[in-house]
Amino acid sequence: MTTTTVSLVAQNQRIDLERLLPTLLQAAELAEAEILLVDNRSADGTYAYVQNCLPIIKVTHNGSNSGYGANRNINLRLSRGFLRGSSRGNQRADGGEMPPVDLASERQ
Repeated sequence: MTTTTVSLVAQNQRIDLERLLPTLLQAAELAEAEILLVDNRSADGTYAYVQNCLPIIKVTHNGSNSGYGANRNINLRLSRGFLRGSSRGNQRADGGEMPPVDLASERQ
């Protein structure tokens, strides 16, 4: 049973995701977690990269730029986990400023 869901929202972040996702997949496998990603109308091949190279990640392509909140809600509706964590897609692998992460909201 999936107990944890990691929710990601990304827009034009293929390069960062190529660095992040393999490590995140290893941790998710150990934790028996699912990873959900909404692609917020990227033009850099983000959706195709995740769909083709990392099919274990459930990726949704949003045809319009709906913003972080709406895309996060898409993932929350798809979530099977009891504990859910989400992160804004604008975190950078190069050490740029990282916004707060919503930690472990429990499914009611």
